Amino acid sequence: MKKLLILVVVCFGVVTMALNPFLLQTGGNGILAKGYSSGFGSPSDLYGILKSAFSSNFIELTTSASPSSDERGLYVQLFEDSDDGMAGLLQYYMDIGETSSNRSLSYMISGELGPLTSFGADFKVNMTTGATPTYGVAVRGGITGRAYELLDYVVSFDSLLWNSGLSSNSIDLLAGIRFVLDPFLIGLELGTRNGMGVKYLGLSTQYTYMNLFSARVGVSMNADLIHNIDFLVGGGIEVRVGDMIITAGIGTNLTNKIESLGFQKTWSVGLLGQW
Repeated sequence: MKKLLILVVVCFGVVTMALNPFLLQTGGNGILAKGYSSGFGSPSDLYGILKSAFSSNFIELTTSASPSSDERGLYVQLFEDSDDGMAGLLQYYMDIGETSSNRSLSYMISGELGPLTSFGADFKVNMTTGATPTYGVAVRGGITGRAYELLDYVVSFDSLLWNSGLSSNSIDLLAGIRFVLDPFLIGLELGTRNGMGVKYLGLSTQYTYMNLFSARVGVSMNADLIHNIDFLVGGGIEVRVGDMIITAGIGTNLTNKIESLGFQKTWSVGLLGQW
């Protein structure tokens, strides 16, 4: 299945941090996005999922522009387990607001580099419809490893290789560490957004009770090239009922100084079923 999906991957749409439900549940941080959440974090954190799954995530964001407007997005994901040494994720995104124009379809693979290290890569093609449609090709990659018994490290990149509406490509980076203090996860990360136009430092944490319930919260400090600073905060919960996982979260921008990160509030819900 993975070989066939790799051959037929065609992706449509533009997906930004503003409509990434996991990042907005952790204040703009991605280092805790492991397993079935890795489609919103580093591709290297997908490997290790034990069951195949199907999920959908809906997110709504209220912009800070005047007048404000509501942006809505929908993610549909199909996961393949790690049984044969590789895990896979096929993901489709579309915005569903009043002026729906963005689409994307991507395929992610993740596997082992060694007993303590995993890798991942995600291939995506974007399309924006409208009077002048634009198309783009993007790739993400990452490596996750265990440095000590209770410490993981994650490095990843997200690069726009080509876009018909732009004259140059762009890249964003993430590097961080994850303290695995069962039942807590604590993440500290440094990274960039919007083609390195915004730098950020983030802290996030997650508490899990007996693999049945998780709660997470995070905050990040973001600075653009002209020294505007925004603080993003967010929180979310995850509840497991049998082979189903229900997620929900909220987030906000406390300062709204950086135009590309400007929003008043956001909320998201998701449902995943395993087999």
